[in-house]
Amino acid sequence: MDHHVARLAVTQDFWEDRSEEVVGPARDAIDHDHDRLAAALTARWGPAEEVDLGETDRELGEAADFFRSQTRDMLVWSCPTYSRWVALAVIQADPELPFELFVAVGAGPTWSAARN
Repeated sequence: MDHHVARLAVTQDFWEDRSEEVVGPARDAIDHDHDRLAAALTARWGPAEEVDLGETDRELGEAADFFRSQTRDMLVWSCPTYSRWVALAVIQADPELPFELFVAVGAGPTWSAARN
């Protein structure tokens, strides 16, 4: 395996109530966690590459396939000093399911090198 994926945060599920009064604050909270971590990673490794997983049918590897099955967008930082890349995404697999913040760390000096 050339990557590891970890769930960093999860909200409640929305089986009982999918109203904006319930879903909105949960989404805001997980987006806040995402944005704080993204800011820390950007401070460390520079701006992220914004990846639209829906824009291509090209094989992008197992880590991207995990995210692609549940979201369209992710951020990726290259960490050439450690020959790694780091990806971050918020997913919600279905409207009744919770929002989840995931991070992936993969081998390779850059995301672009890892997907070729």
